[in-house]
Amino acid sequence: EMANLKSITGFTGSTNSYDELYSTEVIVSFGSVAENHPMLGIKVKNSAAKKARLISVNNEKTIMEEWAEASYKPENSLNFIYSFIKSLINGKYICEEKAASKLSNFNELLHIISEYEETEASINLAKIYGEAKKAIFVIDEDTVSPEAIELLGIISVLTEKIYMPHRGIIVAARKNNSQGLLDMGFNYSGKEILNRVQEGKVKVVVTFGENPTEIMDEYYNAFENLETLIAFDMVNTETTDKANLVIAISGSEEGKGSYTRGDRKVQTVSDGIRKVKEKNTFETLGNILRYLGVKAHTFEEIVKEISM
Repeated sequence: EMANLKSITGFTGSTNSYDELYSTEVIVSFGSVAENHPMLGIKVKNSAAKKARLISVNNEKTIMEEWAEASYKPENSLNFIYSFIKSLINGKYICEEKAASKLSNFNELLHIISEYEETEASINLAKIYGEAKKAIFVIDEDTVSPEAIELLGIISVLTEKIYMPHRGIIVAARKNNSQGLLDMGFNYSGKEILNRVQEGKVKVVVTFGENPTEIMDEYYNAFENLETLIAFDMVNTETTDKANLVIAISGSEEGKGSYTRGDRKVQTVSDGIRKVKEKNTFETLGNILRYLGVKAHTFEEIVKEISM
């Protein structure tokens, strides 16, 4: 399941670059950012050491506590965020009149938060975040629920701490190129796709270096409903064993490519070792496109396209 930030902020993920952390006033970290994203964690640490006030919110112990001015460990992060919103409204950090024009279901949100009590932690966080001119939420996608991420996006919009430098939201995903897939228009999670496979609504699946039925036991027999399964992979897996067609690919270190970072920065990589296979993955895909009558663009053309 994925957070639908695009309908809230207009972005599929982060609204700010990592480097903007160095010039913001307040950083509020949600989830296990430092543990799951060490490089981003170091940037947060360095920002806090220079000028930013760092607040950590996580229901488990995190190294971020050692660098933070304050740390909160709510039993339920979603409930804490609802209390946080209530404190922001009561503290006049959210203008209700403006909020109603920014969020179509604002009245529904008011009804929901009426059932939650403010806490000392929510009041303190609202004061720190609300009084800052520049503030950024930094979120670990793997340990913060999609609903919580969406609420933090709403807070950024309602407090008007977004769409300007050093104000907004950074969402970090653990998997390589997660942001790149979103930018390319892949807006369904793996579970959503596999649910449709189980329901018989999808007849053909192409996997690319993935073995989903092994890591998600509840979908172990999902591929039995398919008419065709095509697997691109560099090793044998349960998925390749079930596939009607297997196409060998190379490792990322054997050819050119790119990764899109969590803050939407495109980073190119070059081949670091000699190719084990006759062709690397990029060349293999180019051959398939040409066979299908589709123009295969050069690596430079593709990087230019996705970087725009």
